[in-house]
Amino acid sequence: MAGKMPVWNLKGKEDTVQPLKGILNGISTGGAVRSGPREEPIPAYDDLVFLKDSRYIRDLVGESLLSELVEDLACLVDTSVTVCEKNGDCALKFISSNWCRFLNQASRRLCGAADSRKAMASGEGPCFESCRNDAALVSIETKQPVELPCRGGIRIFAVPVFAGDEVVGSLAIGYGDPPRDGEKLRDLAEAYGVPLEELRRQAEACEPRPSLMIELARKRLATTARVIGEIVAQKQVESALRRSEEKFHAVFHLAKDAIYLFDQEERLLDANKAALETLGYSREELMAMRPLDIDISAVAEHDERMKALRRKGYVLFETLNRKRDGTLIPMEVSLQHLELAGSKVVLAVCRDISRRKQAEDALERRIVALTEPLENIGTVAFEDLFNLSDLQRLQDLLAETWGVSALITRPDGTAITKPSSFTRFCSTFIRSTEKGKRKCMISDATLGRYDPSGPVVQTCLSAGLCGAGASITVGGRHIASWLIGQVRNERQDEEKILEYCRELGLDEKEFCEAYRQVPFMPQEKFEQIAHALFALANQLSTTAYQNIQQARFITERKRVEDALRKSERKLREAQHIARLGNWELDLITNTLQWSDGTYEIFEIDPDEFDASFEAFLKQIHPDDREMVQHLFAECVEDRAAYEISHRLLMKDGRIKWVHEIGRNEFDPEGRPLKGIGTVQDITELKQAEEALLESEARFRMVVESSPLPIGFANRNGRVEYVNPKFSEKFGYTIDDIPTLGKWFRCAFPDPLYRSRTVERLRRTVDRLESSTCGIEMDVTCRDGSVRNIELFRTFMGNKTLAVFNDLTEWKQMEEERLRFDAHMREVQKLESLGILAGGIAHDFNNLLMAILGYADLALLALSPASPVCQHIEEIMRASHRAADLCRQMLAYSGKGRFVVSRCDLSEVVREMGKILDVSVSKKSAVRYVLADHLPEVESDVTQIRQVIMNLITNASDALGGAGGVITVTTGCLECDEAYLSESYLPDHPPGGLYVYIEVSDTGCGMDSATQGKIFDPFFTTKFVGRGLGLAAVLGIVRGHRGVIKVSSEVGKGTTFRILLPAATRESGAVQGTVEQGEPLKGGGTVLVIDDDPFVMAVASAMLEKLGFEVLTAVNGREGLQVFRTHRGEIACVLLDLMMPEMGGEETFQELRNLQDDLPVILSSGFNEQEVTQRFAGKGLAGFIQKPYSVANLSRVLKSALG
Repeated sequence: MAGKMPVWNLKGKEDTVQPLKGILNGISTGGAVRSGPREEPIPAYDDLVFLKDSRYIRDLVGESLLSELVEDLACLVDTSVTVCEKNGDCALKFISSNWCRFLNQASRRLCGAADSRKAMASGEGPCFESCRNDAALVSIETKQPVELPCRGGIRIFAVPVFAGDEVVGSLAIGYGDPPRDGEKLRDLAEAYGVPLEELRRQAEACEPRPSLMIELARKRLATTARVIGEIVAQKQVESALRRSEEKFHAVFHLAKDAIYLFDQEERLLDANKAALETLGYSREELMAMRPLDIDISAVAEHDERMKALRRKGYVLFETLNRKRDGTLIPMEVSLQHLELAGSKVVLAVCRDISRRKQAEDALERRIVALTEPLENIGTVAFEDLFNLSDLQRLQDLLAETWGVSALITRPDGTAITKPSSFTRFCSTFIRSTEKGKRKCMISDATLGRYDPSGPVVQTCLSAGLCGAGASITVGGRHIASWLIGQVRNERQDEEKILEYCRELGLDEKEFCEAYRQVPFMPQEKFEQIAHALFALANQLSTTAYQNIQQARFITERKRVEDALRKSERKLREAQHIARLGNWELDLITNTLQWSDGTYEIFEIDPDEFDASFEAFLKQIHPDDREMVQHLFAECVEDRAAYEISHRLLMKDGRIKWVHEIGRNEFDPEGRPLKGIGTVQDITELKQAEEALLESEARFRMVVESSPLPIGFANRNGRVEYVNPKFSEKFGYTIDDIPTLGKWFRCAFPDPLYRSRTVERLRRTVDRLESSTCGIEMDVTCRDGSVRNIELFRTFMGNKTLAVFNDLTEWKQMEEERLRFDAHMREVQKLESLGILAGGIAHDFNNLLMAILGYADLALLALSPASPVCQHIEEIMRASHRAADLCRQMLAYSGKGRFVVSRCDLSEVVREMGKILDVSVSKKSAVRYVLADHLPEVESDVTQIRQVIMNLITNASDALGGAGGVITVTTGCLECDEAYLSESYLPDHPPGGLYVYIEVSDTGCGMDSATQGKIFDPFFTTKFVGRGLGLAAVLGIVRGHRGVIKVSSEVGKGTTFRILLPAATRESGAVQGTVEQGEPLKGGGTVLVIDDDPFVMAVASAMLEKLGFEVLTAVNGREGLQVFRTHRGEIACVLLDLMMPEMGGEETFQELRNLQDDLPVILSSGFNEQEVTQRFAGKGLAGFIQKPYSVANLSRVLKSALG
């Protein structure tokens, strides 16, 4: 009980009061204090999570589970619990006491910043500095538990959190009672800048914690740290191995919670059976829906959650889902990213929390009355504190004993209990009227007003009877009034009562009769009863207060008990999740106690196990048994803790691996009392480690033998490994480039290029994405060479894997291929243009043959004095110019007529000197740099002169009116194929000795676009000209198996270099000769075979002019038929080379088969050299090139016919 029962001031009335004590002591809500589930833990006053760059524990363990574990500890010590990361960052802080909350708020104010991060980073907060610097970081650094006074007046106990052998953080609790000493409180008030009285009030309000509970909390702290560490260790290994997709789908479809899988575009990929049952949709309906079709959240709120999910990888929230029938159900939703079958998906787990919400609401209503703090008791109702049926019996007993009417009302006069011993006068008459009832309620409220000095005794404001009231209070608040009255004494005036009867409109006779039935009681006795009532009301007030205190105590006790049970249950669950158990061995009785988790690990039925140390040893693998026994005995002797991993031999022959940690406790004399410890199933961990080691070995083998350079760097920028190919390719070893900064300085010595490259790399790091597309860059090797590489990166945990693909050779090959493609395109273009030009020239020659032939015949038929002769001669001159144009086109096509001989190019230029000098502008000068004793070349000198003249003419035109210098240079050069391939001629001439002639000018030069077109027929940059000069040059050089190289720069000039192969000693000059003699006097028959009717007609006319008879045929087949018919008459055949159906070459062969000595003369628009090469050694009698004259035809016939 919170206080003693007050002594009633009722001397001589003991016989009246004593029977009431039993009833008063039993007044409560049904004889027992109402209670329910414990309160939810008081949350932290602010978000104290302060993560600068580490969230290892928080991310691996999970905020939810970490919060539950921390909450258990906070409930035990009723102060605060802090989880710190390895670098001291606060991963989680839980405050459950007003003392810690009060000082934390004061500590925050000292920091001078409202933002938590800025406040804690300032270093001015005593509470944060005490938890972090004084305790957490020390325990992390020393790897030992730390216990020390807190700057806030209590104590701190911190233990390191181990994940395997690595310290990953610290777990600390604050415990103990605040100081009550005045001097210490003054120091604290001054240090924290808070009022002393407020600090003292906070200290006195703190309820002391039993030492047993604190000791339990210290042990639980170590166990919780162990659990967190084991979970972190397990998560580390689990992160290296993915769960199989089959297992995931099994869990997915058997889960009771609704589970959804969405892709990155929020399209639903799958939903389990629970989702369909929860929402009431068919699978087809649900698969067509989007998240916001189910979740009624606003779009903005949904978008924020998705942003948080992308940022943190996990989101937990509560929302409402809409079912198919339109009803809304509260859901707890967790979202997280997963990778399934190589694709990133969003996993949504939705739990129906309808029952939990209903239970929370009901619990809130039930416990608010009894557990509400007294200062906030304004909403507590009287009936929530007392059992009304018990009070009703007490009220009836008192009314009967005292001879008064009684009623308990609220402060406003409304009734709480039923009336006791109410008189007929009041109930039947006064209160039956509206006016009387209203005055009675006013009177009741007046009588029941709060007066702590004594009862309120006065006449009723309605009928004037005697009345009294006493207020019932809880925590100083007036919650009810106990009223007595409806008695009369000597002070009532019956006349006034009758007047009131008339005012109410009642029957006076019956009214008076009822009035006389009202009990009579002297005023003194009534007042004594009123004082007894006041004492009773005070007792009820005290009882109500005690009930509240007792309810709060019981509720708190039940809350702590529930918290302990929940903590133990969660500890068991955590141990089950972590495959962890604990044990305790009594070293005196040799009695062994195992937790459920330990039995589960050893797979032993507790009823079948002889719990002793020897029985434990029997479960150990025989090969490890002696080691375990020896280590335990050694640790008992040395009084040291121990840690060991060993194997268990299961009944079915399986082998399990377990990890044990233990220590022993001793009495003051050093005698061992008991051993305690934990055991964890690490079988999967061992298997995972072996798999990981095997995987790493395979990976290292692949990396070591990789044909590509590969390197690893950690998150701090330190290069941890480069494979042999890396050193071979770039020349750097890991000693040369210990850090990425050093690598960047070596690989990218140019500062500007280095900064740009590093910036490109940084942008990909900021996106935290692996480089699926390579980053191309130029790397400087150790020997100074530069290689073009493509970098691919991927992130492996906290390491970066870089793979380098050397593109240098590939780039060179690609450039070579592009050059080859361009060269081939040029070849094809030139070949096409050559064929086109040759074909046009051939057809033009046929036309010119008719024009020149008929003009020649006409001229021969006319008298020289005829005025027509002059016109015919002009026709012939124009036709000869057209023939020259055709010869240039044939020269471009490489089919011009060549008369080949050996010559010295320097001598050819010297012979042309005067002509060249007068061919250029007077403002220009020609300078000659001619080599002596050049190797000879096999060429047509006339064609070479044409090449030189065309180049000089073009150079002069490039100089224009401004003048300049033209330089003509000759020489010889040993050329390889690579040098020759960079030319304008496509036939891949072989390497060797070449003689060159070079024409350079200081003129306007050409851009690249112009250079690409200069050899195209009919392309010109002049205002006049046909654009065939350079095209002819190209054809002539090609015909001589030479090459042309051109270099030009706009504004500086152009250089043309013609390279011709030097003549070998074995080759001889081929000189075409024409035998001179008397004109031919014809006789006999000539067969003309030509598909062109104009050529056939003019040739026939010329032959007839020369005295021959003529037979004609339009193609080879017809010609053979005519020959067979007139074999004995035909003396010669004039045969066209290019004909349809049967060409000249085939017709020639058939004619020779018919008569092997038949003279056959070929006629063609192509040059003689090309044609005769095709008929060499076949008995060709002669060749005549179109167009030809009567004289030319006569000479060829004379030669053929002898």
